[in-house]
Amino acid sequence: MGDGYVLDFSNRTFEDFFLESLGVEIYDDKYLNEYSGSKANRLREFWKKENNYLVGDCILKLLEYKKVIDQTRIQRDESASEEDIEACYKIGIRLRDEIGVAEVDAIRPIEDTRDYKLLADSIKSYIRKNQPEAGLDRLHTYIVSYVRSLCEKHKIEYQRKESLNAIFGKYVKWLDENDRIDSDITLKILKYSISILDAFNHVRNNHSFAHDNESIVTYSESILIFNNLNSLIKFIQDLENRFENEGRIEDSSLEAVIDDDDLPF
Repeated sequence: MGDGYVLDFSNRTFEDFFLESLGVEIYDDKYLNEYSGSKANRLREFWKKENNYLVGDCILKLLEYKKVIDQTRIQRDESASEEDIEACYKIGIRLRDEIGVAEVDAIRPIEDTRDYKLLADSIKSYIRKNQPEAGLDRLHTYIVSYVRSLCEKHKIEYQRKESLNAIFGKYVKWLDENDRIDSDITLKILKYSISILDAFNHVRNNHSFAHDNESIVTYSESILIFNNLNSLIKFIQDLENRFENEGRIEDSSLEAVIDDDDLPF
């Protein structure tokens, strides 16, 4: 970036990339430095001033962007060696993972609506800013919406006034009664998670920024809560994806039987 440029970005596409990929306004005055406001200098200031997670995420997204443009160009950009690029990937992963919140990508819109997108983005924004304690009440809202959507998907009756742990308990009961869990230990972990979600209700109401509470959960405790609940969400997403794939396999098998044996000609 010795000449002030960053990859093939124009000023507009550089701004769009940061807004869409990271939720950052790169042309904010905070990213000006003493030399100039070039794209390269703004990127350097961004690296200096932002937390490790956001910087690591930025590096990885820039590398993915570079990979795409290298594949679409007639002549590939050879300004960086494969060894340099691999080293940058390792730096990006190390910095991004230092924040300690796992399975961040499990937080994604439940449905393709603006409200759900805003909710998921707001949670990720707190994680990127290294402020997990500020995102706990949003995480609670997200999990409530997600568990309700699971009940609706599987036609499990619930009341909107029911607590998060009560609704999740009905979902776990449905999994058990329909033999959707293979191992006893997994079922025990899911049942224990009902108590964890009950405790999360208390944290949300009494120790988060959802209300004007005097006592807020500490940073390290917030990391622990996020990691456990994100892992739970990720497991359920994988489980639901498996159900859907099994359903498609069953449908295709049925079609094969009809095609081969049941046609009257």
